[in-house]
Amino acid sequence: MTQESDPTPTDLIGSNFHINPYETYARLREFAPVYWSEKAESWLVSRYEDVAAGFRDSRLSSARIDIFSDRLSGAVSSSVRPLLQCLASFLGMSDPPDHTRLRRAAGHALNREVVSRLRSGIQVTVDRLLDEVGTTMPVDMIESIGYPLPALTITRALGLPDDDTVLFRGWTENIVAFISSTTVDDERAARSAESLEALTDYLEPILAMKRQAPQDDLISNFVAAEAQGLISRNELMATCVTTLAGGRKTTTNLIGNATLALLTHPEQLVRLRADPSLMKSAVEEFLRFDSPVPRAWRFARETLRIANVDIPANDPVLLLAASANHDATQFENPESLDIGRSPNPHIGFGVGAHHCIGAPLARLETEVLFDRLLSRFTNIQLAFADPLPWKEDLALAHRGLESLWVNLN
Repeated sequence: MTQESDPTPTDLIGSNFHINPYETYARLREFAPVYWSEKAESWLVSRYEDVAAGFRDSRLSSARIDIFSDRLSGAVSSSVRPLLQCLASFLGMSDPPDHTRLRRAAGHALNREVVSRLRSGIQVTVDRLLDEVGTTMPVDMIESIGYPLPALTITRALGLPDDDTVLFRGWTENIVAFISSTTVDDERAARSAESLEALTDYLEPILAMKRQAPQDDLISNFVAAEAQGLISRNELMATCVTTLAGGRKTTTNLIGNATLALLTHPEQLVRLRADPSLMKSAVEEFLRFDSPVPRAWRFARETLRIANVDIPANDPVLLLAASANHDATQFENPESLDIGRSPNPHIGFGVGAHHCIGAPLARLETEVLFDRLLSRFTNIQLAFADPLPWKEDLALAHRGLESLWVNLN
């Protein structure tokens, strides 16, 4: 299905889309603001007004487990049933009233006060990571900083051992790969189910220990919510899994995208060095300029109309936050990086009830990292810039680099 106003006869999601999606987003906003993509197997909604409204529209559902189940073959349906039952309790895959209850319980455990107490630990982690890379040039910002910082931060916040982050990486990546894809295949589902089983087996004795001897950590807070009847046992496990999985990849991509944005806009790097008070607004601009979470996935509960296009019931819809964040109707000079941009009503972490619950932690990690990075190194430059290894993602779920090599001195 191609919109009549679209000047191209083929799918706009081309082979080079992952390298520079923003040209495509601009064409979508101009010619086909609601567009059916055969490759993404979804409707793409690209204008700010429509995307923001879509986040708040109760006719667009986040609960897509039935869709997953319907698309899996009978050969794997029974083996992945525990996976689907767990995913149904994921905060990002539920609708009110369950979403409201789950968010209240998780939000209490991961509120701003809790996050602020993590600052000193994050600073220690950043300093240690920078110590380790400070004598070896060039350094891959993704593998050396972007991955370990959020992985260690969320692991410690949950109350889990640092050494186990290597286990979580494979397990959580397999789970995220399954829930992020707009296409459902048996192989990906089986890998995700195996990873969830391994992660569940790992977490069960830890949950039992926290029930007996609670500590000052997120898992103990989640266990307390279970004891108060706010969440079920299955929802407790789902909350632990989604916190562990969601607390890493987004921040990893944010760190890489933000580093690249600064280094390709040296005047903004100089500006930030000269005025560190701009750090908070800089992080907001990083989230707008190259959003690490480009879209939100929804399903139409009923036939609905967006921008004069009828979307059939049960069709998948991708709300393109990354496109909305470059909409000139909302942002002056949207293709320019401006670390002092104000106002900056970006929706890089969503909006409304499904606004990312881990957003304060991701912001804090990024602020601390760039504060320490810029104060420690007087010269930061790209070591290898062409071509940049962007991750290919036809599902448009994530925007990030495989690696980003820089020189620090």
